[in-house]
Amino acid sequence: MPHKYRLSRADFGYTRAFKRLHGVLFNVSYGRIPSREGPGGACIVSTKVSKSAVVRNRIKRRARAALVLLLEKSPAIVVLCHAKSGAAQATAGEIHAELEGLLAKI
Repeated sequence: MPHKYRLSRADFGYTRAFKRLHGVLFNVSYGRIPSREGPGGACIVSTKVSKSAVVRNRIKRRARAALVLLLEKSPAIVVLCHAKSGAAQATAGEIHAELEGLLAKI
């Protein structure tokens, strides 16, 4: 993910007040951070999704790739993608379609 879209540790403190959307593969939290001017995003994959680090990293890479394409078109919002266990078997196309559908609702 390009540096301009990355979140700092301080940015995660604002995410408790974010609104949430629920999908089949991901839960998405979104909102605005007062000190941030542009869009931003992060992908969170817990060990409950998969015990294998290889699988968790694959989900993160695929979700970040889809998120970067979608953040370029979006206003200055911050998006957190929380993976569900179904994301471990999903293809890159399915992940992109899911995130695109959830961000279209925003």
